[in-house]
Amino acid sequence: MAATNADRPLLRRLSQVYVEIPPSPLHRSRAASKHSPHVPTTTASRKENALLYPSPSQMSTVPALSSSSHKRSLDRSAEVADQPVTKKSKSNKSAASGIPQDKKLAGPSEEFPSGFAYCHQCNKKRDRAVSIYCTVKDTKGRRCGAKYCKPCLKNRYGLVLEDILGNSEEQQQLMQSDHVQGQGYIFKCPRCDDFCNCVACRKAKGLQPTGSEGNPQPHAQKATAPSAKRTRSGTIGQPSQAKHSSLQSLPKVTWTPVNLSLSLREAEERIHIREFSLRFASVLDISRTHQEELEELKPSRTRNAEEDDDALVPWVSETCVKSLILGLLSLFDVRGDNEKCLQAAIKSVRDSGANLNKIWAALANLRDRQNVLTPTPSNSRSPHFFSSLPDPLPPSESATVIRTRSGRSSVHTEGVNVGRTAQLVPVVAVLVNAAVETEAVREEIEAGIQKGKERARDAREAYRLENERFNQATGHQKAKDKKARMEHHKHIMADIDGVLKVSLSAYTHRISPLGRDTEGRIYWALTPGLIEREAALDRLRSYSQGRSRQSSSKVRRRPLVPSEEDRRALKKWSWFLAVWGTRPSISESIIDPGSEDDVTEDGEDEKRWWGFWDPDEITKLVAWMHSRSGLGNFGTGSDGRDLDDDSSKCDSDGTLDGRAHDTSLELSASPTRDELESFLVEVERYATLLKCRMRTDEEIV
Repeated sequence: MAATNADRPLLRRLSQVYVEIPPSPLHRSRAASKHSPHVPTTTASRKENALLYPSPSQMSTVPALSSSSHKRSLDRSAEVADQPVTKKSKSNKSAASGIPQDKKLAGPSEEFPSGFAYCHQCNKKRDRAVSIYCTVKDTKGRRCGAKYCKPCLKNRYGLVLEDILGNSEEQQQLMQSDHVQGQGYIFKCPRCDDFCNCVACRKAKGLQPTGSEGNPQPHAQKATAPSAKRTRSGTIGQPSQAKHSSLQSLPKVTWTPVNLSLSLREAEERIHIREFSLRFASVLDISRTHQEELEELKPSRTRNAEEDDDALVPWVSETCVKSLILGLLSLFDVRGDNEKCLQAAIKSVRDSGANLNKIWAALANLRDRQNVLTPTPSNSRSPHFFSSLPDPLPPSESATVIRTRSGRSSVHTEGVNVGRTAQLVPVVAVLVNAAVETEAVREEIEAGIQKGKERARDAREAYRLENERFNQATGHQKAKDKKARMEHHKHIMADIDGVLKVSLSAYTHRISPLGRDTEGRIYWALTPGLIEREAALDRLRSYSQGRSRQSSSKVRRRPLVPSEEDRRALKKWSWFLAVWGTRPSISESIIDPGSEDDVTEDGEDEKRWWGFWDPDEITKLVAWMHSRSGLGNFGTGSDGRDLDDDSSKCDSDGTLDGRAHDTSLELSASPTRDELESFLVEVERYATLLKCRMRTDEEIV
């Protein structure tokens, strides 16, 4: 046992071998470790990694250090503990001026000498020298954090960075209350101005991004613009540049002002009266002459010059108003005392002799009696609405009142003196709204559905006969005549499609505008007139019977298509696309120099009526709206001859929506993508139909 215990120090010496590791020149401990087994220095007589035997003092510390791995871990922890701990200062997050600093605003580097920031538009890292920060403060005094780079400002919004930085001192003083001070410039970003078209802002409004789904070129162009020097194949930037050039090369649309001072609601009342009387002329028993008067919302010829200068826009003649009121009153089917009151009013209007005061006196008496009588319970459509008839519009200031012995007693005691037919427009509009629910109108709608199906069958037969004729002629014609024959065949097929749509407009049962664009403009397209409908029906029957010409039994007294001068004057509303709203900026639009109404360049924010009488200008308008709404490239597709779509208009069970109400409440303030696409298709189809209607007088052999 003694020998065994004596050999233990020797075995311990042999099992514990130490290697001298030189200290790192970068780190030096503040105090030498007491338990360090290393020899602090080396000598020339001993190699660096020579085996060393522990000294007696070191041997006494061996039990404290159980293993070499434990020693190394202690040495590492000691070195880490000796290093000074550095913390990121939080005081540099806000500058002395109170302007918030973004974490992304890093310091200078080789790529970004002035530091960098992320653009709100393209979300790319940009140099701070070519970026600008919004200076607008919110209600709590905090600065907007949006930043825009120079390329996005120019390409997306047409803004020049140098112009913004060079704001005058007067402008800065006027706007400094809403902006951060001490920046040397004033800038309200597109996001604060609510017209930012970046992906996030458009998505928040429910719109699709402008650079997605077939139209990524504008967004790709801005992403590749800073790295143009690193192009590899030379094709990265070409598609975006081509798209950008196509957007810039869009022609300016010519906006022609309509010489009409009616508001949207006032004009829509006259539009609904015109469309209702034209659609149900057979049950209203209105003459052709009175139908032609309703083609113009404002007559081109007035009786005197005073009517042109009045604030009250002239309307139709007195006999036309009398015919309208008599036809509308005759549609109501009532019983009992209500029937007696209604028949008395009809007799008074018929005996009025086109005296407007007498006509209104009869309607006012009917309204007063309805306030006393109880509506018939058995008939839900009794004319109790007469009690809510509005008063006529007040006469104009320049109107002269002429009282005669016969007319003195005809004026209603509590009524307004009615000297112009325009004063009765609200009264007739209410009668039209009520007549929509009558049984006679509903029966006419059902009859129109069957007639529409007959017109669709005639068109199918006309297509079949024309295709057979073309196929037979193709086998016997020479090669040089094939192109001319093909053009002639396409012309006839397009004419059949056009006359079908015009004839189907006689059976429409819904009256509403085409739609609304992204900037709130409302678009109206009135249906063709009575004479044009009859001519289209006659031409469709001729095609279905194998004749390319219309029958010679009816000789036209006047051409169906107005002259270019008349169409440019924008008198007949069925021959142009009517738009209510503001005109675009001068850089995107042109005012027709030949228009009768004087419009200055400064009146861009004024809402009024505009007209597009040229189909080519309407096509340009559709292309412009495609570009502004971000729906992608505009390509004029073929309208096609989908007879199922045309006949479906007559097969639906919808009711006539002919009420003269506020369209701005019916249409959504911001149309969805589907609504916008459908609206642009309708405008494009109207341009195609208008071009076909203008060729009606051409002879097709």
